[in-house]
Amino acid sequence: MITRLLIAILLGALALPAAAKAPPTLPPHFSTTPPPLPATPLRADVLVRTNGKGEAAGVKMKHPSGNRDFDFVAMHNAAQILIHDTHGKIVVGTFDVSYDYDPKTHITHRSVALVTRGGDPKAPGIAQKMMKDELRRQVEWDMKHPTPSPKPTQR
Repeated sequence: MITRLLIAILLGALALPAAAKAPPTLPPHFSTTPPPLPATPLRADVLVRTNGKGEAAGVKMKHPSGNRDFDFVAMHNAAQILIHDTHGKIVVGTFDVSYDYDPKTHITHRSVALVTRGGDPKAPGIAQKMMKDELRRQVEWDMKHPTPSPKPTQR
């Protein structure tokens, strides 16, 4: 009886330090429901500068639609765009990218028109910069919150 009590006490004492040293959790992510689809037609025009790879190197809202959510999605979509001509050739320049939303079909049509040729073909792409920044942030997070190394089991 006493041995069972001692075993229970020892097992309980061993479990407490493990629970106290729980690894840190990642920062909470925002979980929101998507906004309702608009009932009116929307149009947003975005100016996109491309580099020598056809990636977006710069974006600027030319004419906002008036709907903040739609404009946000249009800007981020334009930041990830790859533009080339019908033959697959890359054109370095500035493009007008239009996003037209039809409330009847809930489809957004994107059209691209060349405004001017020329620019910096060696400019870094926005998506590449965003991925590098996120990797840097993740490394900084990991350095500030190291995960404890597992203790070796003895046999």
